[in-house]
Amino acid sequence: MQHRSFSAVRVWIAAALIAPATVVLNGSDWPEWRGPARTGVSTEKGLPEKWSPSGENLAWRVPYGGRSAPVVFGDHLYLQNTSGMGAEMQERLMCFNADTGKLLWEHRYNLFTSDVPPHRIAWASPAVDPATGNVFAISGAGLLMSLSKDGKVLWERSLAEEFGMWTTHGGRMSSPVIDRDHVCLLKNFRFVVNETLWEVPAGTLEPGEPIEDSAKRELLEETGYQAKRWRYLNFFYASPGVLDEKLHLFVAEDLTAGQAQPEADEQLEPVTVKWDDALKMALDGTIQDAKTVTAILLWDRLRTI
Repeated sequence: MQHRSFSAVRVWIAAALIAPATVVLNGSDWPEWRGPARTGVSTEKGLPEKWSPSGENLAWRVPYGGRSAPVVFGDHLYLQNTSGMGAEMQERLMCFNADTGKLLWEHRYNLFTSDVPPHRIAWASPAVDPATGNVFAISGAGLLMSLSKDGKVLWERSLAEEFGMWTTHGGRMSSPVIDRDHVCLLKNFRFVVNETLWEVPAGTLEPGEPIEDSAKRELLEETGYQAKRWRYLNFFYASPGVLDEKLHLFVAEDLTAGQAQPEADEQLEPVTVKWDDALKMALDGTIQDAKTVTAILLWDRLRTI
């Protein structure tokens, strides 16, 4: 029997994401005070160069204001401000339709155990978890809360009662930050099998290209992310019966969002998934790509050792 082999070297990356999202954000999404990448920079294109309160490039306006900067996710805009005066003053979290300015709901909460002057209430911005659409806020009195996108209170905790927080130095209050374990996967249409498969970002080494440089390039091209930390795990042979192809595994951590740069013939959709969900998908057959199943199961084992 004549044996033939085919050579190739590919790099694949399990992009372990510690970031505030489990879906890829649109350019118009601004789920935290400093934006989706916490840099104060938006990737949105075609923005107006100028506007005016009198109407130039003005989509809508409402008679609410305050020190809190709004955050936006999808068609919801969230803002903290005050309601009432004097002894009846309350702080509130408001939700508007981001396209029309229609008030969808508001949640009011009392002020207590605080030395914040009234004109500095509601200084912080809320934060949205794109994984669930839930919104988080901290009051001037140190009340930390989570609400659904429909305005239902999910939970509350008093930082004053539990941790002894009292002063906020004249009203200055931190905006919440959401961090969890996630992994960035791709929905990748494969012409050979005529299916869209769940995959980790991957690609082929260019001639003379260092392996880690290839991993960084492919991650940026396919997802738009750049990583602060890279970890080489191992390599394996894809199908040693007919190929001497090596697949190298990296874990990329502490990611910063950016603009994906896929090839013209690629049909890719980056999707950020909770780690527990990705593991379940690898075990129940939702993920049918061999390298991706291997990556998830191997990293799940190594990350707990």
